[in-house]
Amino acid sequence: YRSSSSIGVGVLAGAMTISLSMPGPTLFLYLTAIGADKDTLRAISLTFFAVAYAAALLLQTLAFGIEGEVWMMAVVLVPVAAVGAQLGHWLSQRVTESTFRRAVLLLLGATGVYTLLTTLIA
Repeated sequence: YRSSSSIGVGVLAGAMTISLSMPGPTLFLYLTAIGADKDTLRAISLTFFAVAYAAALLLQTLAFGIEGEVWMMAVVLVPVAAVGAQLGHWLSQRVTESTFRRAVLLLLGATGVYTLLTTLIA
């Protein structure tokens, strides 16, 4: 995963994070294209999202501040995220590699269509 292409993917994912708050598609397409298995894809993406969103949160806090109401909502949603992570772990053990790849590509396609439609409608 340490190649010149991974640096380009990192830059593109960073740009998508800054402009759209959506770093995932670039990362998932890259990892799928290089043949990463589902466990590797999950581990890298969870780590990437944790770091990317922690950095975004820190920058937002330092630059503009975050209201108490938003912090309270975040605290409320932490258990929901933990349940989702556990559910994802449970589900990933029961899904085959080919089904996982199809699901990833289907979700990426649906995300792309949704983003395009909301852009065109707005």
